Amino acid sequence: DEHLPDGSGMHFCKEINRTNTDTPIVMVSGDTYITAAEAQAAGAKCLLTKSSVTYIEDLDRIAQRYAVATA
Repeated sequence: DEHLPDGSGMHFCKEINRTNTDTPIVMVSGDTYITAAEAQAAGAKCLLTKSSVTYIEDLDRIAQRYAVATA
């Protein structure tokens, strides 16, 4: 998420990606101003928005995809 108590989720994503590009990062946010392109530029595989009506299904589908890919 972008509004973490100890910093920016975008910055944290960049740091994870800088040290370990094999870690699949799924960014989740309730903010509508963050774009998928920004999340991907920071190293996230995708961006899920909490306001989506299919949020839970999307999260499950993506988690399964990356769990299989890294297993």
